[in-house]
Amino acid sequence: MKILKVLQINCSSFGSTGNIAKSIHNELLSQGHESRIFYGVGSTDDALIEPVGSMTDVHIHAVLSRYTGLQGYFSHIPTNKLIKKIKSYDPDVIHLHNLHGSYINLPILFNFLKKYNRKTIVTLHDCWLFTGKCPHFTTVGCEKWKENCGACPQLARYPRSIFIDRTKSNLKDKKKWFDGFNNLHIVAVSQWLKSVACESFLNEYPITAIPNGIDTDVFYPRESNRVREKYGIGKGHIILGVASVWTGKGLDEFVKIANMRPNSKIVLVGLTENESQGLPDNIIAIPRTENRDELAEIYTTADVFINLSLEETFGLVVGEAMACGTPAIVYNSTACPEIVADGTGFVAKPYNIEEIHQLIDKTEKDKLSSLCISHINENYTVKKMTDAYIKLYENIQKGGTICSRSKE
Repeated sequence: MKILKVLQINCSSFGSTGNIAKSIHNELLSQGHESRIFYGVGSTDDALIEPVGSMTDVHIHAVLSRYTGLQGYFSHIPTNKLIKKIKSYDPDVIHLHNLHGSYINLPILFNFLKKYNRKTIVTLHDCWLFTGKCPHFTTVGCEKWKENCGACPQLARYPRSIFIDRTKSNLKDKKKWFDGFNNLHIVAVSQWLKSVACESFLNEYPITAIPNGIDTDVFYPRESNRVREKYGIGKGHIILGVASVWTGKGLDEFVKIANMRPNSKIVLVGLTENESQGLPDNIIAIPRTENRDELAEIYTTADVFINLSLEETFGLVVGEAMACGTPAIVYNSTACPEIVADGTGFVAKPYNIEEIHQLIDKTEKDKLSSLCISHINENYTVKKMTDAYIKLYENIQKGGTICSRSKE
């Protein structure tokens, strides 16, 4: 077996993308390969995982980005230091994850990578790399990114631009950054994201879909009485929603559902103190938790999991809930319908709360639970994800590809 040397770069050492990078890192090491990760924000005790720069660098970069409208054009010194570390490590494969987050200078990085000529993989966790600035564009129905951005309807959304709309020049620059790569492979985390990327300027490169992995060592059916007792839920019917940030995740719709179903308990995880104010009495607000064992208990306790987001490039919380045996209801939008297979839940029309109400009555957890668990274990585990990435690393090292430009 040839020993691979893989280097990953991501915006953070935590959260969904940070956990994905670390899962790949740990699997590489367990198989006898070499691995390093560089990240923008966060912390870790692993000596092989280190920051690109300091938090001061990140804050300065973020402020400059907001006032200039330029995303990813600063952090010159940290990026040049990173390049020296890349050369010293001399990787076989360089794997880029989220590059937004105000921590790296992309013109410098991409110019270096094209000259360095190592096998390079870019995983699209959202749409930012092929738009003028937007990680998501579905709710505003904007398709300017297919040709030329400009007059952006989402300047105030992350990554925020305060005064200047540079989306047209940003997209033009991104096309230049990607132009001329000899060894570039694109990975999308869902079939939906792959199909969208195939409509962008990235379609000149091979694109494949590798779904995110659910950590089934954590997310599996747990004992549920503790959650009911801790939050005073009692023995009633539980409808669950989970989000790390609730903006755009359907909080207003959950309020409507709560009013339509006064005998159900609506448990919403991840709400801020302000968001928790003035909610109906049958909504139980739980702050965001980093305790994944407790989160697995909450998933298990619910009778049905509902995701009312219109913008999901994968739908991690949906998969986590299903891994715990809880069927899901999602909107027919972006990637979530891919996860909810027949017999594991339902797909509803966006904003059709009456349909959601009816589907909740049709969702019988006792009949669907085992199908949910087996569906995730057969298709969406962390091991399946990491094996797919390592297979891709090995394949491109041999000069081959498992990628396809197909929009299927």
